[in-house]
Amino acid sequence: MGIRRLSAIERLIIYGCSGFTAEVCFTAAWDAIENGNRRLLGTSSIYIFFVYGLSIFIIEKLYLRLKGKCRLFPRGLAYITICYLFEFAFGYFLNIWNACPWDYASYFDYHIMGLITMEYIPLWFCSSLFCEQYIIHFALNIGWIDNDKEE
Repeated sequence: MGIRRLSAIERLIIYGCSGFTAEVCFTAAWDAIENGNRRLLGTSSIYIFFVYGLSIFIIEKLYLRLKGKCRLFPRGLAYITICYLFEFAFGYFLNIWNACPWDYASYFDYHIMGLITMEYIPLWFCSSLFCEQYIIHFALNIGWIDNDKEE
């Protein structure tokens, strides 16, 4: 009996679910703070699953290349770049079909086409490092019990 590590697709699903859940919690907290809504009703879009799933998967690949070679702060800056690239690219293409679920233009001053906002830099920095230290680490270190595999 051995352990089979998670496949890339399985990790991508974990990353997508983690991001989707974080988005729902964030929007619930935002609504509670901004509007006093104590029901904590968060919202998101199915598209967000793919945005987070793919971006965290790319961050995983970058983390595996940079760990031991690059300090935490520069890694965080690299991760922010990935977050913004994915958010902008997905948002841009979703806008073509009138399907982009976010628009920062009405909330923030420092945005690009309403698709990304510079006000979220600290949030993305902390969130991406949290992903590296916990979500990615977890996903890379869990697996399935494989009864057919000998140790």
